[in-house]
Amino acid sequence: MRSIEVVNRHFDDWFFFRELRWSVEVRRGATAGRSFRHHTAEYAEVSAAGLVVSHIGHGTDQIKLG
Repeated sequence: MRSIEVVNRHFDDWFFFRELRWSVEVRRGATAGRSFRHHTAEYAEVSAAGLVVSHIGHGTDQIKLG
């Protein structure tokens, strides 16, 4: 992992959302030394007691950099 950038985030009393941009460099295999980027997004609902009651996330396909 080279860096993680917060693209968007929102926190409320009963949920949170965040979107992250990941920049990574491959260490092994056929693409070793190449850099890629992808995004992840996650959403979670939080109970009145402060416990996460549901959580879902998704990630995009990787895009080759340079």
